[in-house]
Amino acid sequence: MAPAKRNADHAPNNAAGKKQAMNNPIDSRTSNMSTIVNTGTAGILQNPVCVVVYCNGSTSYFESGVDDARIKHSNMGIGVVQEYKAFETETEAKEFIATSVPKITTTEKEKVSPLMAVGNHNQAASLASIVSPEKPPPPKPKGLSALAKITFEKPGSTDLNQESNCIDGKPAAFGKPIAFDTKHRGYLDFVQKTSLTSMVKLDVRIFKYKGSPPPKYQVVAFDLINTTKSQTYWAHNAGKWAEVFSAAKHNYKEMYDEICYKFTAYPVRDINDMSDRNACKTLVVTNKKSNRTYNLQVVGLYVTLPHELTEEEVMKELYAFNNNAKKEYAMEAYMQFHEASAPSLKACITPHTGDYWKLLNSAFSVRPYISYMDSLDSTFRDDVITVLMKELFNEERHPVDYDDIERQKFAYGLLMESA
Repeated sequence: MAPAKRNADHAPNNAAGKKQAMNNPIDSRTSNMSTIVNTGTAGILQNPVCVVVYCNGSTSYFESGVDDARIKHSNMGIGVVQEYKAFETETEAKEFIATSVPKITTTEKEKVSPLMAVGNHNQAASLASIVSPEKPPPPKPKGLSALAKITFEKPGSTDLNQESNCIDGKPAAFGKPIAFDTKHRGYLDFVQKTSLTSMVKLDVRIFKYKGSPPPKYQVVAFDLINTTKSQTYWAHNAGKWAEVFSAAKHNYKEMYDEICYKFTAYPVRDINDMSDRNACKTLVVTNKKSNRTYNLQVVGLYVTLPHELTEEEVMKELYAFNNNAKKEYAMEAYMQFHEASAPSLKACITPHTGDYWKLLNSAFSVRPYISYMDSLDSTFRDDVITVLMKELFNEERHPVDYDDIERQKFAYGLLMESA
């Protein structure tokens, strides 16, 4: 029954065939070009194969037959398909493809171009997909000489009438600052703060004795760290800050908060070489500025605070450093203590305008790196450990003579572990 139905669909006098021809422009235009191969059964094919011939001479092979080929090409524009040829065997179809596809001359290709220019999108896309490999490369775009004549107006010469680019009702020229409102300024300040905090961080180390009885104090050390290099920011000098506060301690004590006079500078212990701990060396880093390479001893600040203070309370005490460092005379004093420094450093620490002050303020505005250290010798040299053990435990003896093993570990735990 299936072959009889297919033959009826192709019959020109069949009502359904006429309706299909009216609804399908391609079928109606190409029905007279389709070829039926007689199999000896009243022109009916048993599973015929189909070769679709396009207007540019290309072909497509359809094993599923003419009907399926017509359905799959129904969305193409009129004139794209030239013929649907049916063959009894695959061999005959492929012989036709190999021997009967005509060569397309340049003139014939040019005839195809108008179809793409005036056809719908589907037609253009269809033609593009079946272009012969022998197609020459597309010509260079015309009108380059016209593009060369274009001239661009200078910044600020354009007549701006947009409200967002107006200041006091007048257009704002390019390159001139626009009066941002409070919301916009807050956004820009946040962007600047975020970029600055990614450059530096406040490194805080807390030494809090865990044994019993607890000492009177805990030790808190801090430094301004360059996050990229993981070392002290080059313009931050803890020793200079200790001098700034010390200079006001006796005659101008009211200039700074009381805790500022407790900040003490210390050389950081070098623990990189485990076999060299007894040498008690100071950590040295190599910096390069203005094509000069120099070694710099790492110096930090520490302060002793009541042992019972929580982490949050400790940080409130440390914030006093930044609050006092931002004072006008503190910035000027820090600058004066660098009088003999290089021009690049002076520019960085110039009050208000130098990058150092922005970075220092941003470091104290976000949560710092906080580490709880088990032993003093992980950071401090022997001379500082002696001072701290006396202040915390009133211990002046040699660490070998300590009565408490926990105190020995608190003072020299790192050295004892590496022994």
